[in-house]
Amino acid sequence: MGAERHIDLIVQDLRDLGEELTRTLEKNIEKATGLLAKTVERNISLTCHSLAKLREMGHPYAVRDPHNPHNPPYLVHKQEGNLIASLYSESVETTGIVGVDEGSAPYARFIITGTSKMIPRDFLGGSLFEKRDQIYEVLKKNLRQCIIAKRIT
Repeated sequence: MGAERHIDLIVQDLRDLGEELTRTLEKNIEKATGLLAKTVERNISLTCHSLAKLREMGHPYAVRDPHNPHNPPYLVHKQEGNLIASLYSESVETTGIVGVDEGSAPYARFIITGTSKMIPRDFLGGSLFEKRDQIYEVLKKNLRQCIIAKRIT
């Protein structure tokens, strides 16, 4: 086989590998997005304290005297369920998105960033931090398997 033909085969192998890596990454981004969405939903679904109990506890999320009863500190109590209902996730090609529809839950930004009277509880960033190692492992493992399976010869 001539050198030119050998180069053509290598180029085609690289194209095939690139396509396979993209397909694998898209599939794994979808898995990672689902994992993150489930974690966010769990972290905004606490039912251990009612509004009355929080009031009785002296408003533990108040800036004036914060004494957050939870660890991690970004956990949020479910009240009417609007925040959970506003949660969305999608994966498009090699991008995963998990967020809150602020049209359905306009107060979400105030929970995340806090206000002059309420401490911030970033349940999106906190959930991502919580699952970062698992997400990384899913992506790394499957991409490595793809590369090993498609060794360039």
